[in-house]
Amino acid sequence: MAYAAPSPTGVGAGVVAALFAGPIFVASYALAAWVEAAGDMPLSIEPDGVGIAILFATLAVPFGALVAIVPCAIAATILTAAARSNGIARLPAVWMLAGVAPIAPLAVIEEMEPATCFALSATAALCALTARRRVLRQRAER
Repeated sequence: MAYAAPSPTGVGAGVVAALFAGPIFVASYALAAWVEAAGDMPLSIEPDGVGIAILFATLAVPFGALVAIVPCAIAATILTAAARSNGIARLPAVWMLAGVAPIAPLAVIEEMEPATCFALSATAALCALTARRRVLRQRAER
C-alpha cells in the first residue's frame, strides 16, 4: 500500500532558512559597511578580506540559526498555510515583505545604523525566499 507524502508544513523550510541566516547577515553587513566606508572612493577587494569573510560566514551558521530558527519556522508555517488557500500568498514578494515587515518598526524604535538595518532586512528577505523555495521543493517531491 502506498502512502501519500505529508503536505509541507513550513517548519522544515524555516529550519533550512535559519541555517542561512548567519552567513547572509555577515555578508550583507560586510557589503553595507564596505559601501558606506568607501564613500566616493573606488571599491577594491583584498584577497585576505575574502578569506576572513568566508571564515566569519562559516562561523556565523550556528549563531545565526539559533537566533533565526523560531522566527523563520513560525513565518514559514504561517505563510505555507496562507499559500494553500490564497494565490497571492504564493508570490515571492509576499514572502519577502512578510520577512522584512518585523524589521521596519525595530529599525525605527532602536534607531539602527544603516548597515545593521540593511543587513537585518536582507537577511529577513532572503531567509523568507529560501523558506519559500524549500516549501516549493517539498511540494514538487510529493
